[in-house]
Amino acid sequence: MESDEVRELQVKKDLANLARTLTPDNLNPAIMFTKARGIRSCTPAITTAAENGSVSERLKRVQMPAE
Repeated sequence: MESDEVRELQVKKDLANLARTLTPDNLNPAIMFTKARGIRSCTPAITTAAENGSVSERLKRVQMPAE
C-alpha cells in the first residue's frame, strides 16, 4: 500500500500536468498526431445511422467500464 507521502507527491504531479498551459514551446504536434497515438486511432470511425442502427440501438451496445 502506498504511503500518504507517495500519494500526495503523485497528486501534485498530476495537478501540475493538468494545470500546465500549452505553449508553442511545450506543444509537439508530431507526437500528438502520430498514427499510433492520433485521434483517429482512439476514436471509432463515424458512419451513418443506417449502417449502425438507430441511436437507441447503439446506446444498448455501450459497455460501462469495469471497476
